[in-house]
Amino acid sequence: MAKRRGNHSSGNPAPAGRVVLGKYPDQIQVALDAGGVFYDPTEQVLRRLEQAGIDPWRMNEAFLRQQEAEGLRFDTTLQGLTPDDVTALIEALAPLATGNVAEAQRILKADRLPSYAQEAQWLMQNGYIARVDKAGGWIHWDKP
Repeated sequence: MAKRRGNHSSGNPAPAGRVVLGKYPDQIQVALDAGGVFYDPTEQVLRRLEQAGIDPWRMNEAFLRQQEAEGLRFDTTLQGLTPDDVTALIEALAPLATGNVAEAQRILKADRLPSYAQEAQWLMQNGYIARVDKAGGWIHWDKP
């Protein structure tokens, strides 16, 4: 389920018209605090999809396509990731861009790609370029 929230932060206003991606559930709080759209399927929905033999990623991908069609920007928050996980994700971007999932999984030390890595792969496969702001805690996705 997509949720739209305004900017609730007391600091610098976040850019309007963006989707906040990242590690669940941290991306939700970031979107609430900084403004943005987030994706939050319920556990019940995910279980039902899996029980029906449907990969839950398909629903996530449909959400990304819908937000892209609406002209929203994408930002991945690094909040909720350990410093080692941030470094691994940044390193995994190159193999994800070329479709080398096995190498990305090796770098991420994961049996399967976490959803935030799947989102990064989808964005790159759809023409987005990662602009990493490690100090600010973001990966901004630019589409030329």
